[in-house]
This record gives sequence, C-alpha cells and structure tokens, in this order.
Amino acid sequence: LAEAKVAKQVDIVEDGNWKLTMENNRECYHCGGHPELLNVFFPTWGYSDTDAIPSRLAPAFDRFHRATAEQTEIWDRHGLPHTRVVELDTRATGFHIERDALDLAGESFTLDGSAACGRLLTDIPDARLGRLSMHLQPNMWLHVTSDHAVLFAVIPVSADQTLVRTTWLVHRDAVEGVDYDLDQLTGVWEKTNQQDADLVALAHSGISDPAYVPGPYSTSEIQVEAFVNWYVTMLRRRLDIPAADGPFDAAGA
Repeated sequence: LAEAKVAKQVDIVEDGNWKLTMENNRECYHCGGHPELLNVFFPTWGYSDTDAIPSRLAPAFDRFHRATAEQTEIWDRHGLPHTRVVELDTRATGFHIERDALDLAGESFTLDGSAACGRLLTDIPDARLGRLSMHLQPNMWLHVTSDHAVLFAVIPVSADQTLVRTTWLVHRDAVEGVDYDLDQLTGVWEKTNQQDADLVALAHSGISDPAYVPGPYSTSEIQVEAFVNWYVTMLRRRLDIPAADGPFDAAGA
C-alpha cells in the first residue's frame, strides 16, 4: 500500500445508526441483495463443512472448495500467509484478517472477476490472488486484491445517520484511461454500497418501531455477536462498570 495512490473516494450517508452499519457488514443473511458482488463473492459465508448446506447453495459451495484449494497452492507458492486470525472481542482494537478465494477469474471485484487495473498493486506476477480482507472494531474494513485496494470507514454523524467513506487505491504509476477504467474499478462496490445503505435504512426503521423486540443471533452471526461483545465491553470500561466475565481483561490484552 506504500506504493499506492487514491483513484477515487466517495462519501455516502446512510439513514441508520452506525452500529447497524457495522452489524450489516458483519453478517451475510443480506448478501443475496448484492447481485453484482455475488458474481465473485461466494454466497456461502457463515457456513462450515459440518453445516447442512441448502441445495440452492451446493454448487457455489463446491466451487468455493475447488477455488480455495487452487488459490492455496498459489498463495503457498508465493509465500503469502493465509491462516485466518480472529481477535474481534479479545483486544482493545479487535480485528479479523484472512485470505479468501474469489469466484470466476478470481482476480478482482469486477463483474467477471478479472483485474480492473493492468498495473498490479503487487510485484507478484500472478493476478489471481483472491482477496486479503481485514476488518477492525470499531469502524472500518478493507479488501486488497492483486490490482487494487478498497477501504471503508464508518463515521457516526448522528444517532440516525452514518457516513460511509469508500477509498479505492491503485498503484501510484497506474494511469486512468490507460491502465484502468474508473467505472469498472469502482462499479461493483458503488452499487453494493447503495444496496447496503438501503438495507441499513430498513433495519433502522425496524428497530425504531415500538413493536420491535430483539432476538438471539444465529450460529452464522458470530462476527455480529463479537462486535456487540466488543462494544459493550468497551462501553463498560469507559463508564468504569465492572465486567468480571468480559471478553477481554481490564488491560485490553
């Protein structure tokens, strides 16, 4: 990323509380609402090999396993670490980082999965590297592919409005109109951002209704639960409320 430059930055204001924006990012029940992103983003997030996979998702799950095996060979060949690290509610700044295979061409977040920028962001000659993803508590996530990086920052505006800032990075020597088309580079995530904004607005409307009653999380919502655990623990620390059985100790280790 030290060799990168900003290709585009967009701010969008969502009509919802920032915690809903973060929770929306940490679950995938809504992923069917992202048809453009699902071209390359496997719609099987949250499922494990021991789960009963819905029949409609079985072909995608099989593709995911094949792509992951092929991608792992490439990662190992280039010495790229890919073991998942999850410390979402065990630190003062929680994080989750991993490498994943992408569907189709497996190179980037485009409609066919091919790289959007001819000048790669890496000195590795193989454009098929999947995605390196990371998200942090309390307010950001990012994805890095071989050709670009896309970063998201969540900034509370008020109790019912949230600014989501998206930044696309390409290699500093990449030339717009020569190495990349800006609409192709940003199009999938710009559509996804608007879809997420609509979903967050619906969720905020729902929790604002006097008939709303919260319910338990499902087993696939572990990252949502980790976010809430982190939030409540940090709030207790700031308010100096004891939490003997909190997710992490008083030192924030």
